[in-house]
Amino acid sequence: MLSYNVASLLRAAPGTEKRYPVDDVRLDVAEDLTLAQPINGEVRLQRTGRSVLARAHLSTAIEGYCSRCLKAVVAPIDVDIEEVAVPSIDIDTGLPVDPEADPDALRLDDHH
Repeated sequence: MLSYNVASLLRAAPGTEKRYPVDDVRLDVAEDLTLAQPINGEVRLQRTGRSVLARAHLSTAIEGYCSRCLKAVVAPIDVDIEEVAVPSIDIDTGLPVDPEADPDALRLDDHH
């Protein structure tokens, strides 16, 4: 899993952005899925008025077998991700944020 601490971003002015390169990252994706190439790309995190907007463009390839001919194949994958995450803990007070205010929102963990 890729993980970034956004505490300083939560204290920044809206519109502030941080960029993180993703270079040759290897992750266990799933039991029945193997990466043929490392993951490469960039993650951009931007402060909004009350949340963090995460955008990423990532590239990799997976290994598999053709179900028709049973030959090994490598399939390239390019993924664009855009997700908004709201704090679960108020950055200034340290108190929990009411989850009922945004029940379906993706939440940052208590370590931001």
